[in-house]
Amino acid sequence: MKVKRGWVAIKVGLEEEEFQRFTIPISYLSHPFFKRFLEKAHEAYGYNDVGPLKLPCSVEDFHHLRIPIIQFLLADPRNKTRVVKTSALGKHVFFS
Repeated sequence: MKVKRGWVAIKVGLEEEEFQRFTIPISYLSHPFFKRFLEKAHEAYGYNDVGPLKLPCSVEDFHHLRIPIIQFLLADPRNKTRVVKTSALGKHVFFS
């Protein structure tokens, strides 16, 4: 699947569960929480893993992690990613 410019594909999950694919704005990568996940990914899989970036955390934890990242993005005036919360599902939709 093609990923649009400014976004990156990741897979989230623990070894006991199936990995779930997400597409996130690259601006996530600068957040301190996300940097910790990148360090854990390096420890778990190294740099030679093929395919989308894998994050060793539960999908539920990843959803909880997104809240402070979204707040961080909204607070940064240099950030060009707009966030809209859909009321029906309570999910966040990103536009760049």
